[in-house]
Amino acid sequence: MKLICPACGATASFETWVNDSDCRQMMAELVRLPAPLPSAAIGYIALFRSSSRALGWKKALRLVGEIRELTAAGSVKVQGMPPRSCPPHIWAQAMEVMCGQRERLKLPMPNHNYLRKVAYDLAEPKYAHPRQERPQAQPIIRRHYQKEEMSEEQWQINMENIKRIREMAGKIGNVPNAAAEVKSASPISQDTTTPSSATARQGKN
Repeated sequence: MKLICPACGATASFETWVNDSDCRQMMAELVRLPAPLPSAAIGYIALFRSSSRALGWKKALRLVGEIRELTAAGSVKVQGMPPRSCPPHIWAQAMEVMCGQRERLKLPMPNHNYLRKVAYDLAEPKYAHPRQERPQAQPIIRRHYQKEEMSEEQWQINMENIKRIREMAGKIGNVPNAAAEVKSASPISQDTTTPSSATARQGKN
């Protein structure tokens, strides 16, 4: 029974592939990738195959190892931009996008830089947070004096305190002017007779 590899295009019997150590290691590395990466990675590594020859198992093994390291970080980075969270399904989606654009790509792919760019565009910003509405400030007086928020006893106490404060404010507003009181009560201000005039009157008498 002969099998054709969808990634490299090689044709060989099942026994030949099983006996190839590089092939076994590549398959082992491939199945260790988190879902849904294994199926997407098969088509993706085919983009590294030259049109003139098949993709060797050693190169396929190296590519799968690079994919594992690239996707294990949980984030994606591009030059000059902050990192973005990138779970396995985003990486798989980016690989599928590239496979769908195969005719427009310059093959074989030299590295994974374009995969990073596609994944970055699909990923969400790592440090983005949903916008939260600021709570409206509640008036302090309303919070302290709403009757339904306190017991009847507390309400009565507050009302008594308010009444006393108003009474004190009224008394303070009715206090006479202190300077006027001192002026009206001063004996000097009522007697305008000078000592010399008093002596002159005594002499006449």
